[in-house]
Amino acid sequence: MVEDEDLKWIGVDFDNVIAKNSGSPDYKLSEPLNGAKKYLEKIEEDGFKIIIYTARGWTMYDTIEDFLNKHQIPFRRIICGKPLFRWVIDDRNISFDGDWKKAYNKIR
Repeated sequence: MVEDEDLKWIGVDFDNVIAKNSGSPDYKLSEPLNGAKKYLEKIEEDGFKIIIYTARGWTMYDTIEDFLNKHQIPFRRIICGKPLFRWVIDDRNISFDGDWKKAYNKIR
């Protein structure tokens, strides 16, 4: 499925893309967003290696890893501490509006 074998990595934001959070500074997590596990599994089956990234600090790494493992969400790496942006402009961006099926179809 992946056309360029050198670009088999795909980055996926954690908060409010994979996991619902409280929005408060304590970053309390609830359940995965609807479709997150299903479509991340499909993305992995399509040959991509999934990197989870987040603005959370590295002190939250174990919490994120535990959440992903508990819900059996596939990933290869976790990167904490991304720069905080209001917007990201990127030529390889897929905007996520809460619909995992739509995001997956854009990847395909």
